[in-house]
Amino acid sequence: MVNFLYCVKSMNENTLNNNSYNQTDYSHIHFKLKKVGLRPTKQRTFVASLLLNGVNRHFTAEALQAEVSQSGITMAIGTIYNCLNNFVKCGLIKHVETNCEMTIFDTNVENHYHFLDEETGNLTDINAFDIKLNKLPTIPEGFNNSGLDIIIKIKKINK
Repeated sequence: MVNFLYCVKSMNENTLNNNSYNQTDYSHIHFKLKKVGLRPTKQRTFVASLLLNGVNRHFTAEALQAEVSQSGITMAIGTIYNCLNNFVKCGLIKHVETNCEMTIFDTNVENHYHFLDEETGNLTDINAFDIKLNKLPTIPEGFNNSGLDIIIKIKKINK
């Protein structure tokens, strides 16, 4: 709740209280958020409207903040991260573990894997059916398999 209050206190004329937010119909976004148990705050609703539009993409919180800013709205990076982390917990988006310095999120929540361009940090989706696994190791006692992430690191060939 503190982050929400901070965000409200730090808002200026170009915030989510502006006319562009109030004149947009977000009922479909509110439905999606409520369906997964999230309260549709203005911040969550606006961020969700950018991400849950049916277009799969990979992004960082910082890139999303730039996109929010380009739309004329001011939102703290902490608020963006809070929204994204809540979306991950509810299964609306995924967090991709890349071992890079940045946190990358993915709007494609279907079973799939990734190519990681080591030079640019860009991710490219790989269909799960394009990778064949014959055998997985036995899961240690006391643990459950919570998922399988495959990232194939790639570099351009220098000619």
